[in-house]
Amino acid sequence: MENLTLTVAFPAFGHTYVFQDGGAGSDSVVQLTGVSAENLDTTGLSANGVWLA
Repeated sequence: MENLTLTVAFPAFGHTYVFQDGGAGSDSVVQLTGVSAENLDTTGLSANGVWLA
C-alpha cells in the first residue's frame, strides 16, 4: 500500500487550522491564531489563502 499524505486548511472560530495526515507516520495540526484564511494555496496567487510552499 502506498504511503500518501494529505494536507488541508480550514477556518474555525476566527482561526485557521492546517492538518497534515502523515500516512503511516504521525499526523500534525497547527493553529494559526488570528488568521482567518479561506483556502489552501500552493502557488502564492490566491487571495485570503494560507500559502504552503
